[in-house]
Amino acid sequence: MNKYFFISLLCMLLLSCNKQNSKTEQKILQVVLSPQKLAASTLFKKIEVIPLETNDRCLIKAIGRIIETDDKYYILDDDKDAGILFCFDKQGKYLSKIDKKGNGPGEYNLIYEAIVKPEENLIHLLSPMGAIHTYTTDGQFIKRNLLPAGGETDMIEIDKSLFAYWTLLGNPEENTVTFYDMDKEEVTGGFWKTTDDNFMTNMCIDVFYKYNNENYFSTQFANEVYRFTKDTVELAYKWDFGPANINLKPFKERVKEDPNVFPQLTESHEIPYSFFRQFQNKDYYYTVLNTWNIDKWCNVFYRKKDGKSFVFDTLEGEQRSRKQVYSLMNI
Repeated sequence: MNKYFFISLLCMLLLSCNKQNSKTEQKILQVVLSPQKLAASTLFKKIEVIPLETNDRCLIKAIGRIIETDDKYYILDDDKDAGILFCFDKQGKYLSKIDKKGNGPGEYNLIYEAIVKPEENLIHLLSPMGAIHTYTTDGQFIKRNLLPAGGETDMIEIDKSLFAYWTLLGNPEENTVTFYDMDKEEVTGGFWKTTDDNFMTNMCIDVFYKYNNENYFSTQFANEVYRFTKDTVELAYKWDFGPANINLKPFKERVKEDPNVFPQLTESHEIPYSFFRQFQNKDYYYTVLNTWNIDKWCNVFYRKKDGKSFVFDTLEGEQRSRKQVYSLMNI
């Protein structure tokens, strides 16, 4: 393990809160997936590298999430042997952590997602073992909400105390996006069931993002991105890569007959990529394509004002490891 861990910050306002004109939504984003040689200054106004303090209390194995608050960075180490939420200040100084692995009161097994609410002094941690664990920001246990189904891998707050969570490999007869009221401790709705048209949906892990106080949902094997509330789900935009679009129909019967075929299709590149994550700000739509090679990523930016696209693996002069790229995408 290296002595120092770095967060490469691309300060391009990916979390901008400016209102968008409705004409920028519900549109088709046409892009040719041909990687370009680009300098960082083409897209980003500022790049900042912050060395994180490293000692026996804050060794990170695998960065799963980076959550920026007004004056802190929360970094989720989602390694199967870790499941720790670290807190650093903006200069990289280690402040605290939530490390409660175990089977006793106030403890958890594995953590896949974190929601930090400094204004309420609360942190919610999602366990794929079927629970949301709530702590104060200084790590004091408050409660555990047991969820109706196990295998939850992603979570977003869509209203006060109302969360949406995603169930990996869930029951095809039930919603895979579930609305859960934390205060009432009950399911209040949901959407998205597995069908013949989206038969690989339930193999996805990360599906949510928030922009401009609106909630977005997408699967990792389809081009569509949806905007949703507790009452509505609507298509927001769709990627169109022309001949490079994913076509899963030829594999439908094979996967239905034997789900073990799926990893074979990805390893052979018959399924060439998946949508790793989705984002947007006031200027760009942004997605990352995972090409099933640990060091191979395809970044796609689509400029809203004129439809110009930028496609690259790494920026010119920038060599980044998988961990560093993953950090970039969570800023």
